[in-house]
Amino acid sequence: MKKLVAMLLGLVMLLSLMGGALAETETAEATAETQTEEVAEAATGEETEETQQYDLTGVKVGISFYAYASTSAIRQLDYLIYCLEQAGAEVAYAIANNSVEQHIADIESLLEQDIDVLVFDPCQTDGFETALDDCKAAGVPVFLMGNYLEPDVYTAGEDYVTLLNADFTVQGYDVGMLASEIATNEIGGTANAIVLFGTPGSASATGRIEGCEKAVSEVDNVVLLGTQSAYNKASDAQTITENYLMSNPPETDGGVNTIICMTHNCALGAIAGVKNMGYIPNEDVYILVVDGVKEDLQAIMDGDLYAAVESPTFYADQQVELIARYLAGEELETEYDIPPHTFTQENAQEWYDRFDTYDQLIGLE
Repeated sequence: MKKLVAMLLGLVMLLSLMGGALAETETAEATAETQTEEVAEAATGEETEETQQYDLTGVKVGISFYAYASTSAIRQLDYLIYCLEQAGAEVAYAIANNSVEQHIADIESLLEQDIDVLVFDPCQTDGFETALDDCKAAGVPVFLMGNYLEPDVYTAGEDYVTLLNADFTVQGYDVGMLASEIATNEIGGTANAIVLFGTPGSASATGRIEGCEKAVSEVDNVVLLGTQSAYNKASDAQTITENYLMSNPPETDGGVNTIICMTHNCALGAIAGVKNMGYIPNEDVYILVVDGVKEDLQAIMDGDLYAAVESPTFYADQQVELIARYLAGEELETEYDIPPHTFTQENAQEWYDRFDTYDQLIGLE
């Protein structure tokens, strides 16, 4: 009888333990699903009922990335690696430091590592015919991300599968229109602006400048006093800003009262230059930026930036999706666009909190 009671007690304890383990598993799964939905919502600003998961187990993905020189670039690359690894892919990557020659050498090295797919974010719009031919010969599909290649030289569906990017021309147009709003709502006259941009010849710089000039041509209250490359260096942007403010101070007729920055680093230099010359950002000189990284949002809340147009940082999950769909045999479109957002005092805190979600995932402090 004692043996029977002991056996029954043991069975009860075993069932209790199994029930507890099952409950813990269900709780963990529910937590994981919640985190996935929160990440998707942070990316788009919209609630989502279900997030599709893609499996790239057994796929080796190579990444040839243009540079690791800015906060936005760091987030773009790190989050891409994170998303690929979460999907089960093996990842090999190389950073070209804005060099076409280094890109070509990196792609050759990645092909020697037997990659199955190449994600290519080029530093310039041409000069990669040999590298792409090598990929084609090796049977490695190429996915362009971020920066485009000249359509007169390269053909989507032949030289590469598809392009996933934000329209740089739209970004430039939006920031040009923001300068017009400043002229109307803040200055009450003309926005006499200088434009600071990053890498000469890059798709982002070319597109943003083109879009900005188009916007300015459509309004009568913005004048572009000059456009100059800071080579995406804050120190260079600061020097250029100070030189313009010395020769065209904002208190003079036709003086610089607006600075349009096409990268985050340019904005850092512009803010420093304005302050160093004894002026107050967004009182004496209004500063706009195209990038919209987390630090730009903080600068908006601090009053150093007037507004930012986002160059979307976290679209790596969409890149994973496109790769998975292609490998599954689906025919893709030649280009997928990501619309930008505009950040102001009204929504900067909300989006800053969303960036925190991503920084926690990739371990960026």
